Amino acid sequence: MIHALFAPMLLTAPTDRPRSTSEVGFQIQRAIGAVSDHVRSSVTYGEPWNAALAQLAEIWKETSLPNWDGYGAPALTPDVFHCAVQFVQTIPFDVPQPEIGASSAGDITFEWAQTPRRIVSVGISPNGELHYASLNGVRRNFGSFPLDGTFDPHLRALIASVLG
Repeated sequence: MIHALFAPMLLTAPTDRPRSTSEVGFQIQRAIGAVSDHVRSSVTYGEPWNAALAQLAEIWKETSLPNWDGYGAPALTPDVFHCAVQFVQTIPFDVPQPEIGASSAGDITFEWAQTPRRIVSVGISPNGELHYASLNGVRRNFGSFPLDGTFDPHLRALIASVLG
């Protein structure tokens, strides 16, 4: 069962974040958003996102109360889950869905891993900031960026290099 605070977040689409400044740009943005929403709602193509959203709902159920980890961790906030849903909705069709988890620091985590030395990890904080780190053999990379309704091209490249 999905917690009442989390249910509306599952239905929220990231269509309210226009990236253009012209009316034609806004129309194109809306059209692309509508096509993306339609494809993601299909059984065939939408299954990965629906599975990720179901996984987030399960994590919400497990972490919405204090001491959810048995070591005194505070309950994760609805804000972090809202941000996590927005992030899932930006994952491109050609990027595999990550493993999703939670940290006792209050973040939702996303991981793409090939081996223990080939991994990309993203933590989403309640304020909508994404922090990432990757390890690809001996190469390390890390940084932060705001959740802005798009999937960061640098993050996409890191995932491709780790999984490729």
